[in-house]
Amino acid sequence: MPGGGGWWRWRWPQGCSPGARARRTGVRRPRRRRPQPPRRPQKAPRPPGSLGRVIPASLRGRRRVGHPWRRPPRRPPAPAGKYRAFWVDAFHPGIKSPAEIDQLLRDVQAANANMVVVQVRRRGDVYYNRSIEPRAYELARQPADFDPLALLIEKAHAATPRIEVHAWLATLPVARRDDTPQTPGHVFVLHGPQAPGEDLWLSQTATGLFTAEDNYFLDPGHPRPPSTPLSATWR
Repeated sequence: MPGGGGWWRWRWPQGCSPGARARRTGVRRPRRRRPQPPRRPQKAPRPPGSLGRVIPASLRGRRRVGHPWRRPPRRPPAPAGKYRAFWVDAFHPGIKSPAEIDQLLRDVQAANANMVVVQVRRRGDVYYNRSIEPRAYELARQPADFDPLALLIEKAHAATPRIEVHAWLATLPVARRDDTPQTPGHVFVLHGPQAPGEDLWLSQTATGLFTAEDNYFLDPGHPRPPSTPLSATWR
């Protein structure tokens, strides 16, 4: 090692490196390629209508949680003073028939919930019988004595454990622009855009329109609160 024992890096003499020799002679040494693993044979496509892997009947309906085909753990009941609630809106199945009410309570019990918050007024129509507002049009196929809210309360309170029922009302929406109600006695029919003077109960925008987001709304600042169940809310 020349010059005091330091390490020297080897360099090819000028014009003698493999790259320079290849450029001079036009002959390149072939590169060594790494061996590739053998490719897996492709699976044959499944025929139309095939369901793939067949699951035994004894294992159907189970979910893989931690261990193959183990049933998911069941939630313990809600402790005292704690609520686990289902919110039921009036635009989807919920309490519009006795069968829907039974299914709702089964779902609540399966989830170990203890409360149902159910919408009973949608747009000027209601899902209970003791009201001066008309029944929802979905209830036309049910018997006249069918009271969804009363039946839900009766069955929920008789369940074990007892299920609480809380009713909520959408007070201001009364109609959609593309689906205005025609039921006699509906608040939109009696006090809609065609009503004169103080009989007009609809809210208006700054430009004079009666609709906002394609919906008609009652005016909560009406100078004479109407004699409807909403008057107590407005006050």
